[in-house]
Amino acid sequence: MALVDSADARGEVALTWAADKGYANVARILLESAANPNRSGEAGYAAIHLSCSRGHQEMLEVLLNSRAKADAVDRQGRTALHRASRQGHAKMVEVLLAAGADMDILDNRGMTALHLAAYDACVDVVRLLVHSKADQGYIDMHDRIALDYARCPVVQSLLAEFGPS
Repeated sequence: MALVDSADARGEVALTWAADKGYANVARILLESAANPNRSGEAGYAAIHLSCSRGHQEMLEVLLNSRAKADAVDRQGRTALHRASRQGHAKMVEVLLAAGADMDILDNRGMTALHLAAYDACVDVVRLLVHSKADQGYIDMHDRIALDYARCPVVQSLLAEFGPS
């Protein structure tokens, strides 16, 4: 393990800290110094998860260009796509899909990114996912599909229009 991947007293590594804050230039320096782009901190999140949760697009692009795994899962079984979708970061979702992220990975509760976007009424993300042919037929641990979580009429309409796969 490279020194730049050492954890601090809280169990966090410098790259995850930089990703959380959106410090892309710091991340570049760390990655050029052999930081592992896929290393998780004590909380179980890799830098890609934090950048997507916070909407730091430049950071995401730096990480993907440094071979961060787009489909890496955290302790909840969630990917960067789950994180970006839940927060409504449509541009991040576009970047992840262009990088080949799998839309149909199930988290520990059986939810896909589409479930989360529907639940949080993230219209632009739902639109992106359904136009990209995300499978609407996945049933989570509560026996619900994405449409069951949709409370927003626009999201309901989008999901109904494209229907379960």
